[in-house]
Amino acid sequence: MGKKVVAVDGPAASGKSAVCRMAAERLGWAHFSSGLFYRLVAWLVLREMEKEGESWEKVVSALKEGEAERVEITVDLNKILEMMEEVQLHKEGVELLPKWRGEVIGELELHRVEVSKLTPVFAKIPWLRQEITELIRRKVPDRCFIDGRDVGTNIFPDACLKLFLTASAEERARRRAKQIGEDYKKILEEIKRRDELDQKRAVDPLKPAEDAQVIDTTNMGIDEVVQEVVELVEKKCIR
Repeated sequence: MGKKVVAVDGPAASGKSAVCRMAAERLGWAHFSSGLFYRLVAWLVLREMEKEGESWEKVVSALKEGEAERVEITVDLNKILEMMEEVQLHKEGVELLPKWRGEVIGELELHRVEVSKLTPVFAKIPWLRQEITELIRRKVPDRCFIDGRDVGTNIFPDACLKLFLTASAEERARRRAKQIGEDYKKILEEIKRRDELDQKRAVDPLKPAEDAQVIDTTNMGIDEVVQEVVELVEKKCIR
């Protein structure tokens, strides 16, 4: 029997990570965000560019001008993939974080502004997405919640349970604004832009798997969502 995996997809700011984390704590499972591996690719690329004399600040300057696609990547991505093979997943609580050459690469490092800006550049490359997909399949452990954009449709199509968490763009923006204390209208605009990009992406666009359980959380509290998820996991994955 293969790994027991719960695939949780959904749009930006739909609460996937928080729900997965809380459900994993309830069940004694682990949680992994698939996007961390794409962020790690960007982090490693920037690290290698720095070794070659390119400063992160120079890259950030170009990214601030909204020209991520035009940043010249001088690093061999095949070399980066070889480095990715060395990655292990380190468990902190229920969270699985990448550990590379003895160093745990934490959330703060992987969410640096330059990493966040550069990550989508690599996430759009079809052959690289396929390599990362295979890497995730090999690296994640049994009994794991995995959230992302294409976990149920592409990475783990045979997951014991597939969920698609969603909510209205307005509700997602309200939650995010409350969480980080930024302007609601600005966040709403960004969420709508991200939704369009994710849904129209040529490779692995955001959509529910055909057999996914869709949960609209617009009018639900997080505890209510977690309870529903836990009950579904116990029914579908724990026998």
